[in-house]
Amino acid sequence: MSLVSLFIWLLVNNSNQNILFGRVTDISASTITIANRQNNLVIISIATSTRVTSRRDYVATDDITVGSFIQVTAIQGEDSMLAKSIRLMSNSGEGVQHGANQ
Repeated sequence: MSLVSLFIWLLVNNSNQNILFGRVTDISASTITIANRQNNLVIISIATSTRVTSRRDYVATDDITVGSFIQVTAIQGEDSMLAKSIRLMSNSGEGVQHGANQ
């Protein structure tokens, strides 16, 4: 593998990227806290560049509410995690409809 190929592979396969699942326990303008399957609380920063989807549609960050189940793709920093994308899930693991009551 050439040095250029290795560099491109590292850019595409970011080793600092994590996929997390959990129930939202708290949300603010800049962070979201989820309880994972082990009931550990994880605080994740959100930015204006964070993509939020439900099914295949883009939705607003305001659609995330306490009690929502979400999947987060986050990048691990030195002392925090930043959400790259968030997917709203229903209890069955499917996306929820925009604006639907849960």
